[in-house]
Amino acid sequence: MNDAAAWRNRFMTLLDRLPTPTGLCLGDGVLVDANPAFAQLLGTTPMKLRARQVNDLLQPKDVRDYERLLSSLRTRRRRRGDVAVRWKTGTGTLTIQVLTDQSLTVLLLTLVPTPIESADVPDLTERELAVLRLTAAGHTSSQAAHELGLTADGVNYHLNRLLDRFRVPNRVALVARAYTLGILDTTTWPPR
Repeated sequence: MNDAAAWRNRFMTLLDRLPTPTGLCLGDGVLVDANPAFAQLLGTTPMKLRARQVNDLLQPKDVRDYERLLSSLRTRRRRRGDVAVRWKTGTGTLTIQVLTDQSLTVLLLTLVPTPIESADVPDLTERELAVLRLTAAGHTSSQAAHELGLTADGVNYHLNRLLDRFRVPNRVALVARAYTLGILDTTTWPPR
């Protein structure tokens, strides 16, 4: 194995261990690899991201700024730039850096999600709060529906609205976010 191949293997091992959501793509926007943190943020696995177009996964908030950044990266006027992006479950800043290795040029992508500030926490209705509490206590949709006098579809409706409003991909993340933001009390059980 030559030195370049050995360094590439070390880099890929390091990439998988980085806690920062990071990916590599070719100049045409096709993802070559992404670490688990990047995939988790997008609600999938690294293998399912390979060979996908970055533009299909992340949409720039301002298309003109994004096009200017890509143009300056292609012409090598800049080696790095930031762009505000959104994806299915969140928003954040995508940093794009040009990496050149002998005959190969790739783009290093670093995605930093915009944190939800306590001021950004939506006001919850009593029904949403009840659904959240029962979910945190481990109730299924059917069990919560029975207890609240709703249908399972009604509970799922409220859960999906909560997932969207808190910009999280699943129930576990929703409950964790609710505890983190102080919506649920960590000192009582069942959750209040």
